[in-house]
Amino acid sequence: MEYIDIVTKLIGGLAAIFGIALTLSHLFAQKSTGRLKKFEIYKEIKTYLDEPSDKNFPVICVAFSCLISRNLTLDESKWFINTPHAFNHLKAYSDQARYIEISEKKTLSDM
Repeated sequence: MEYIDIVTKLIGGLAAIFGIALTLSHLFAQKSTGRLKKFEIYKEIKTYLDEPSDKNFPVICVAFSCLISRNLTLDESKWFINTPHAFNHLKAYSDQARYIEISEKKTLSDM
């Protein structure tokens, strides 16, 4: 009887470890898939912004709506795409819509 209890506990422990490992693997896979989707959206927006006409702005708005709930202006859209590392802060900018604005001209000393 003691051997059966030990084997049962061993199998239960291994199953728990396997379940945790599988869950963590799934979470990491979803995270990398999300990054790939964001990159694809970024590339799509960049191609539309590189074209000289502003007729693509509705398509750009729809693409941004996949990532954030805030409606961006054309200048904001261009800034987030063309400024290095700005795209990483798009979500925070969207969440703090009432408190943050983009300004290429102002510095902290001007405020």
